[in-house]
Amino acid sequence: MKPRTIFLRNAGVVFAALLVIVAAWAVWLRVEIARLGEIESGMRAAGLPMTPADLEPWPIAITEDAAPLIERAATIITDLSKRDGWIDAVPGLGVKGGRNPAEFDAAKLARFRGQMAWPEIQEALTLLREAATKRAARFKRDTTKGPAMDLGPVTGFLSAARFLGASAWLQAHDGNGDAAAGDLTAAVRLGGFLWEDPVLI
Repeated sequence: MKPRTIFLRNAGVVFAALLVIVAAWAVWLRVEIARLGEIESGMRAAGLPMTPADLEPWPIAITEDAAPLIERAATIITDLSKRDGWIDAVPGLGVKGGRNPAEFDAAKLARFRGQMAWPEIQEALTLLREAATKRAARFKRDTTKGPAMDLGPVTGFLSAARFLGASAWLQAHDGNGDAAAGDLTAAVRLGGFLWEDPVLI
């Protein structure tokens, strides 16, 4: 058999195999596109966000927005936490690193009580307590870059909850039950805002 004939025959086999592969891929692609359409339809029917615009929460009046208050408090706390000797108190079971105030010795507890009495800290607590009385928190987000991890205000809420928790622990330790309950309620209220503010991950 001539080399030219062998080449043409082999080329025909390869071409036919490529056609089969392309045809199979086209069928698979159509099936997957149809499945994706069904998933998207189900998500839309369930009211789930589909675009960056869908992630923008409904507007509220400026006077009912807790976000500016939380941001101001977070700025104060962040600045204070950079001071030498700052005590990062985190009440709770299993807290390590010497941060649980229940395990502070008398000297450290006295320093912690003095720290909580700072005017700046009292200002931050006042802001957080006022924020807890608002309707919701609407933080500005940049969703123009498409799907990406955007924890938004989650870390700020965590810091606020820890800060209010530390205040509540100290109030309870000093026998001020009503004040402790108020700070814990404020922390829960702030955390509840996350249910109404979408977090894109």
